[in-house]
Formats: sequence, C-alpha cells, structure tokens
Amino acid sequence: MIESIQGPNKENQLTLIEEKVVDYVRDILFLIRREENLYKKNIKEDDNQLISFNTKIMILLTSLMEGNDNRELTLKI
Repeated sequence: MIESIQGPNKENQLTLIEEKVVDYVRDILFLIRREENLYKKNIKEDDNQLISFNTKIMILLTSLMEGNDNRELTLKI
C-alpha cells in the first residue's frame, strides 16, 4: 500500500481513504495495544516486530497526506 500511494499518487491516496484504510489501521493498532497490555511480560521477543509494524503504519499514514495541497483528501480523513 505504501508504494502505491507514494509519489504522491492522489488517485490511490483517495481510494485508500475512501476504503476506510485509516479506520482499519486504527482498529489494528488498538487491538495490538490491548494484546500488548495483556501479555506485557511476554512481549519482549516481539518488540522489534511491533516497532517495525508501527513504523510502517506511520509511513502509510504520512504518505496518505503527502502532496495533499487541496482540501478534498483532508476532509475525507
């Protein structure tokens, strides 16, 4: 997804926003946070994976806004 919206590619950015990708990302992050709290003692081995996943999520979200010089994308987020 990241590669398809970077450049920026406004058509692909708008498609992901219309398909509620931001909502799904929020839900996934919420579930991960909940799991992390439940299994905090056992999470050490997964720290690198969580950090990598969170980094990719941030890249995805910032790429969705990249090159957004109009209000169309902003209003839909």
